[in-house]
Amino acid sequence: MAGPAPEFEDFGEEDEGAKEMVRRLQSAWVSEKAAPEILQYETEIVQTLLDMVSDQDEQSREHASDTVAHRFLFNVYQMEIARIRFLIRSYLRTRLKKIEKYASHTIKDEALHSRLSDYEVQYAVEYRDNVTNHMTSAVLKDLPPTFSRFDADTDKEKMVPKPNLDTHVFCLAKENLGMVQVGVGDGIAVQINRGDLYILRYTVAAEFLETGKVELL
Repeated sequence: MAGPAPEFEDFGEEDEGAKEMVRRLQSAWVSEKAAPEILQYETEIVQTLLDMVSDQDEQSREHASDTVAHRFLFNVYQMEIARIRFLIRSYLRTRLKKIEKYASHTIKDEALHSRLSDYEVQYAVEYRDNVTNHMTSAVLKDLPPTFSRFDADTDKEKMVPKPNLDTHVFCLAKENLGMVQVGVGDGIAVQINRGDLYILRYTVAAEFLETGKVELL
């Protein structure tokens, strides 16, 4: 039986760069699920994996029917492609759930707004507008003006849902953090080293998460 064609053999070689991208997306997905607010969209990771999946799918199909060995390898590669696609979809779905839950707040907050991709910004605006129009036509138009605002966000009126940043999260330190204030005000400070696992308030963990010094679990 003839051996695999060179093109197919090359396709099957391990790509450490791709494996690292998959690992980074897994970490981003887990952190996104654990964080109460939406995190920075991982543009480079998602686009790189989408391009890689598209190229691998095309290359594997070119030689899928050459030999029995090729058909077997094709099925193996399709399983890996499906796994990566599942990971990407899960990451994007997690973000969309947060966008839907906190659409108005995310759009108004400049820091959160800047974390969205262009498509997510478009989706957030359209979702916010559709919900507002529905609530206005279904309920709010029949209420007195005082109660007819769907997005009131003042000291007296808190109509816009916001994430609870004081919730606690599991944090894994990826490097030494030194002494970290874990209590409110002048509360307790602890030494956190690389590999340590702590339950911290998200407000404490957020700055380390943003700089990549911790990941959420």
